[in-house]
Amino acid sequence: MFTPKAIALGLAVACILATVAAIEKPEIKTIDDNINVEVPMDKDIMFQRAVTRQSNVADVMDRLKQVEAQLDAIPTRDMIASFNAQVDNLRDRLKGVIAGNEESAANALKSILDQKISDAKKKVDDDGESLLLDITKKVGFADDKLEKTESSTLKNTNDQIQQTSDDVDNSLLAMQGKLNQQVGQITQTLDQNTKASNQKLATLGQSINKDLSGAVKEMNDKLKSLEDKVSTVAKAAAEAVEQNAYPKRLVWAGGCRSHGHRDGWMPYCHDATEFNTLDQHVQLTGENENSGFRVKKAGYYRINHWYNGERNWNNMGVWHNNRHIHEGNEYTDGNWHDMFADLTWKMQEGDLFYIQIYGSGHGHWNYHAWNAQGAHSRLEIEYLGALPL
Repeated sequence: MFTPKAIALGLAVACILATVAAIEKPEIKTIDDNINVEVPMDKDIMFQRAVTRQSNVADVMDRLKQVEAQLDAIPTRDMIASFNAQVDNLRDRLKGVIAGNEESAANALKSILDQKISDAKKKVDDDGESLLLDITKKVGFADDKLEKTESSTLKNTNDQIQQTSDDVDNSLLAMQGKLNQQVGQITQTLDQNTKASNQKLATLGQSINKDLSGAVKEMNDKLKSLEDKVSTVAKAAAEAVEQNAYPKRLVWAGGCRSHGHRDGWMPYCHDATEFNTLDQHVQLTGENENSGFRVKKAGYYRINHWYNGERNWNNMGVWHNNRHIHEGNEYTDGNWHDMFADLTWKMQEGDLFYIQIYGSGHGHWNYHAWNAQGAHSRLEIEYLGALPL
């Protein structure tokens, strides 16, 4: 295979010999990137001036040396080596892109490779054209200094030029084939990776859909549970608000349906109940003639009692565990008077307390009976709160 330097020298010799080969000036054409020099073989070569054959050959050799020196300055081999390095670099970069399963790798690679091929072709065309123009220009100045050269030399030169052209075409074809093969391999690898990625994505999509279905169901269950909890909390909050707005009072209210007449202490019974929200805290018992209250829950209890009485000496008293803890004295002189007691007492679970009214002297009623209006006597028992720990 001819080197680029040999190709260029052949082209230079062809152009120089073609110039003096015929009476008519030789025509240099470029067809499909191939350089052809056409010289009529049946024409005599005309010279503008007569020079000796020996001096013309020496002059041609000097000109060829000058052209060779100029060709040496063209980095053609370096350019090809650089191109091959760029191809190798592209291959390495493509391997990295393929390993990353990037969807846009194929398009990006094709675009880069096409651009590199286009640039390389353009570079080769530009360099060839520039070289041809430069040689043609330089050879043009030698038209009047060359003499006739044997037809055999011209024929050999043409053969060498044709061979060089064929070698260049073959090299370009081989390079194009190699590039096409590499592009095909890269495209095939990308197609395989794309297919594998699609399969993995499909499997992943199925797994994600399955996980999402389970997650959605779990979330819905949690939301349902949360809604139930919120509903319960909201209901409790509403009840708490209602209770705070209108707090429930723990009270028993009622009295004794019968009048009380006895000298000395007469129990005030609790056989009439107006309302009772205290049943979890206090139990009404039949102790002390149906007047006893038995404590079920320890705490502070308020005892509020009033009545009308008209005994001469009319006193009211409160007993706790059979111990007299309160007494109110009133001298009525036989007239109706309003008597009352209002006290708070600390009670323990199981404690017993009750109310009694004292009467002596003239007059008859120790106390007036309870009625629905509560106008004459009434007893209220209220739980105020728990004892301190």
